[in-house]
Amino acid sequence: MLDGVEVQIGITRSFGVWTFTDSDDNSCYKYPNELNLATELEVAQAFGIISAILGGMSMLFLFSFACNIWLASYRNACAAMLITAVISLGMVFIIFGSSICNNSPSYSETNLEDFSSECVLSTGGILAIVGMCHYFVAALLTLRLPNGEIPE
Repeated sequence: MLDGVEVQIGITRSFGVWTFTDSDDNSCYKYPNELNLATELEVAQAFGIISAILGGMSMLFLFSFACNIWLASYRNACAAMLITAVISLGMVFIIFGSSICNNSPSYSETNLEDFSSECVLSTGGILAIVGMCHYFVAALLTLRLPNGEIPE
């Protein structure tokens, strides 16, 4: 109730790990620095960064296999980094356990009585699953690399 007039506002926003979209203009916006993000969202962001770093390091390491002869332990370490990247990328989905997905927003200043929320897997989540599959296949193929031999 606003000055005796009942106002119903239907707002639809799509939340992601790094940005959100507004229903008015369908543009992406970064979360404001003043906003206290849910712990699950911050954890998802951290694991997304860890996964990207591990995947990038593994890629560089695998590229070096073409020019260098590495011990089997190096190959196993690269596969372990890729498996860790799979696990880290999977931890991004912890966002589905956040309060915004469970109809219990922690925003006391909103006073929304009819607040409802639903979390569904979107394009970013599908691409994360595809990335996990690629990291996993790369880890398996890394373990199958032949042992290098020093040419005589």
